[in-house]
Amino acid sequence: MLLSVPLSALNRVGKTTAQTLKKLGLETVQDLLLYFPFRYDDFTKVTPIDEVDAGQNVSIAGTIEMIQNKRSARQRRQLTEALVSDDTGLIKVVWFNQPFIAQNLKAGDKVSLAGKTAESYGQLSLIAPQYEKIGPGGLIHTQGLVPVYHLSSDLTQKQLRFLINQALPATEKMTEWLPDNLLKELKLLSLPVAIKQAHFPENIEEAQEARKRLGFSELFLRQLRSQMIKQELKNKPAPKIDFQEMMTRQFVQALPFNLTAGQKQAAWE
Repeated sequence: MLLSVPLSALNRVGKTTAQTLKKLGLETVQDLLLYFPFRYDDFTKVTPIDEVDAGQNVSIAGTIEMIQNKRSARQRRQLTEALVSDDTGLIKVVWFNQPFIAQNLKAGDKVSLAGKTAESYGQLSLIAPQYEKIGPGGLIHTQGLVPVYHLSSDLTQKQLRFLINQALPATEKMTEWLPDNLLKELKLLSLPVAIKQAHFPENIEEAQEARKRLGFSELFLRQLRSQMIKQELKNKPAPKIDFQEMMTRQFVQALPFNLTAGQKQAAWE
């Protein structure tokens, strides 16, 4: 995959999504890879269901025992309710106004869920969590350090993470512009590795290493640009300004005070 590939060429990017991404300044694969998260949700620990308490942000893994759509009697909202079990217990999961989830997930599916718990009428529930089916691929939404990006209301975190994960192979096309000896001396990651770790770090140490490299690059480029501007100004000849002797004499004579000898010399110079 080339860095110049338009985002409309990626899977699940139609015309509407492409326009939404464009509003964020994202038009190519390179734009997408350089759009970094501003924080991470920490779901590095998978919590057994019997250890979950109300008001927690948790990540759990289990099997869907039942899932169905229903309508809330009081608030008239579309609800999707599921029961998820692991070896330690059972928990109710609720999503609001997302009936398609009952089409995506079926009883017997192995799932990973991440979100906040709440207690209502003595029953503990996981409310509107992120979800993923557990399969051969890695989990990028519900376990580990999950990246969170600045987004518009027309785009979800899950959508953007899916697209960035899809674009990651293109990091190999990025040119490393720092010399190897400097990378080793400063213990910096290569650019492709730093970009991968910035989006999907395995742990907080990887996130910090990525931030260190990307921060160094930004500072280095700013200083380089500053030096180039200084050199350009230094090499640029000063514009010639015609000396208006008569006007200068008239100005000095019009002053309400007399200039000292030193001031006169400085003025004529």
